[in-house]
Amino acid sequence: MKSLLKTLFRISAWLGVFLGIVLFILYLVQGYFVYPGRAIYRGENPEWQERVTLGTITGYSSVQVESSDRQSTIHGLWSGANGKGAPAILWFHGNDEGLAEIGYQLKPMREMGYNIFAMEYRGFGRSTGAPSEKGLLADAEAVYDYLEEQGEIRSGKIVAGGRSLGASVALELAASRDCAAVVMLTPFTTLPDFMKQRFPWIPVGYLVSDRYDALALLRDAPAPVFIAIGPKDPYHTLAMAEALAAAGGDSVKTYSVPGAGYDDFFSKGGSDLWDEVSTFIDKNTR
Repeated sequence: MKSLLKTLFRISAWLGVFLGIVLFILYLVQGYFVYPGRAIYRGENPEWQERVTLGTITGYSSVQVESSDRQSTIHGLWSGANGKGAPAILWFHGNDEGLAEIGYQLKPMREMGYNIFAMEYRGFGRSTGAPSEKGLLADAEAVYDYLEEQGEIRSGKIVAGGRSLGASVALELAASRDCAAVVMLTPFTTLPDFMKQRFPWIPVGYLVSDRYDALALLRDAPAPVFIAIGPKDPYHTLAMAEALAAAGGDSVKTYSVPGAGYDDFFSKGGSDLWDEVSTFIDKNTR
């Protein structure tokens, strides 16, 4: 009996050591789970270059901005409106996206006559540095300041917007800078909540250092907020959107894209989605 207990103890001890090693490794490589797009959208990747070139041809010019913490040089795409006085949308992509998607995603907003600056996160594409919550906010602040310094955007006309992770970056920017409004497409409550939904079979949600706590920020909403979701999205769930809306109260307007998940959010949203976004922006930038 004693020998059996000793054997069980040894097995438990080795399992504990093994689990500890696995958790430590997951902690070290958490960036690949949180920012998977940095491994896909690299500036030297020919396919990426081609896709960004196509975006530039369709009306975007390439811009580089030095981050406020001097830790990165941020690459972005700028599309100026034809007339002065139009609002500027400062856009932040999802964690598995890059600027290659912006031409497609924001084409309706360009056609509606808005100024658009789409920022690529540090470590993604042509932007240098390594991504982190603190770093992405520093980058967003630098781009906001750049837009103001150009003198073409009137005060109270900058709108922060983004998708998924980008929605949280936009909200954090609005808490740091004076944004007229915030557009959050397919947002999550907090990064740990999102990671638990995205990777339920591994405990990475409990290990992430970055928080992106939109829930906390919305309890004292820094600006009017528009939240749009796809009710079939398995990761940015309807329950998350409802929690965010409840936290923001009267500051939040919500919109649900009928039958949409995550991948088909824009295709199913169509013009109705962008009409809702445009109405919201125009109301808050008069």
